Amino acid sequence: MKNVVLAAIMLVGMTTFAQEMKDGKRKGDNLTTEQRVDKRVTKLKTDLALNDKQTAEIKALMTKNAAKREAKKAEIDAQKEKNRAEMKTKMEAEQTAMKAEMKKMLNNIQNGNSKMLIKKLK
Repeated sequence: MKNVVLAAIMLVGMTTFAQEMKDGKRKGDNLTTEQRVDKRVTKLKTDLALNDKQTAEIKALMTKNAAKREAKKAEIDAQKEKNRAEMKTKMEAEQTAMKAEMKKMLNNIQNGNSKMLIKKLK
């Protein structure tokens, strides 16, 4: 009985979490950088009782850091694309070498069967 209740609670919890995400994005993901900074600064202003001067300084700092973060993210994304291409060519070379090694180890009938198995998997 405990297991059934626990499973029901987990199911409801997972369903609720799944509904919060829409199109693979969370609710706050559609905000611009400026809007995110404003939201954070407003929260800090109320939580820490900041004056206007402090608020302006913190906003400038957060805006600068957000720009750095976005530049770094763009750099990482570009690097990922470059690495993907390199990794793909490397994997293809490794697969070709493996096929050549397998061909040496197997007889003609086994090679034919292995090729048919590979076609089925694709």
